[in-house]
Amino acid sequence: MNHKPILIEDISLSFNKKLLFSEFTAKIFYRNRIAIIGNNGSGKTSLLKMLMNKIEPSSGIIKMSKDVKIGYVPQIILDQNTYSGGERFLKSFSKIIGQDINLLMLDEPTNHLDKENKKSLINMLSRFNETLIIVSHDEDLLKNCIDIIWKIDEGKIKNFSGGYQDFLSEEEIFKNKNVQSFLDLKRQRKHMISSLEFEQKGSPSKKHKKEKDRCLKAKRKETASSTKGGRAIGVEKTKNIRILILIYYFGVNKIINYDEIKRYP
Repeated sequence: MNHKPILIEDISLSFNKKLLFSEFTAKIFYRNRIAIIGNNGSGKTSLLKMLMNKIEPSSGIIKMSKDVKIGYVPQIILDQNTYSGGERFLKSFSKIIGQDINLLMLDEPTNHLDKENKKSLINMLSRFNETLIIVSHDEDLLKNCIDIIWKIDEGKIKNFSGGYQDFLSEEEIFKNKNVQSFLDLKRQRKHMISSLEFEQKGSPSKKHKKEKDRCLKAKRKETASSTKGGRAIGVEKTKNIRILILIYYFGVNKIINYDEIKRYP
């Protein structure tokens, strides 16, 4: 029984000031087979409940026509009930699958199933001819029953069209690219640090030039302290004291006052 596309427009969800995901836009067409995957606490079940209008998005909107008829089996939580988790799921699933629905939503359906019941469920879902949305981490189920992946990761939802195996291949390529980018960035950072250290310490040629300049300045200073022609042997100044200057002038040693220095050329 066909239904109109479900429109998801720029939705975001936050709980207790923690952002689960944001800015997600997608369309769900009739007979799409979607898996929602991600780490625990990433917002997978919350997204299912948003699609059922049980939780309001923090922002954005979900447009769903009245011809969408939802059947939902929640994740089974083990307790002291006389039935096992698998038995309780199969009971709920049998009840829902027998109803007039065109969108089936399951939350971790294989968690408590034994090998045989899991295989039976996967076979049944692979032949299910309506729209299917599943929260699951079960690779067998994902490989056999899904053609679209929504992955919630780091506050974003990645929308991948294709089988689960293709999704894994793309993830591996992306991971390898990230590793290579990280290694390239690490090499660039190491080169940058080495360059900075080299500039701060100075290269041997720069050190040599600096030392040469320092010696040259000292020599000039020393030369400036003597007069042209080498007549001034030394000059000493003392504040508020008359300064005696020894000058070699015309081959004669003379001691004169600083005030008298102007008399000599």
